[in-house]
Amino acid sequence: MYAHLAWAITPRKQGGLGELNIPILSDKNHNISKLYGVLDAKEGISQKALFVIDKKQLIRYIMINEICTARSVDETLRIVEGCKFVDEFGATCPAGPRDKLNDEMNYFSA
Repeated sequence: MYAHLAWAITPRKQGGLGELNIPILSDKNHNISKLYGVLDAKEGISQKALFVIDKKQLIRYIMINEICTARSVDETLRIVEGCKFVDEFGATCPAGPRDKLNDEMNYFSA
């Protein structure tokens, strides 16, 4: 939990998330990681996992990484923005970089 909190409040230029309002939780008893199937029971730790869950509590995206694999803040933001794009415009989100998504959003909002 402390690592996640530090990641959430660290400026983006220093490798953190920066100014984002996201919920952070602790899973000391591994109940959530068991529920989502990411608990390594043998090691007693959870895998690195990202679940994007929308306001309707639907899982929109799942990414599970090995412990040694770093995650990308920019890719996470692209996924969240892509889900918002699909919700708003009902169109498929482009697979490219975030600036391409922003161009598409501007096109559909005009």
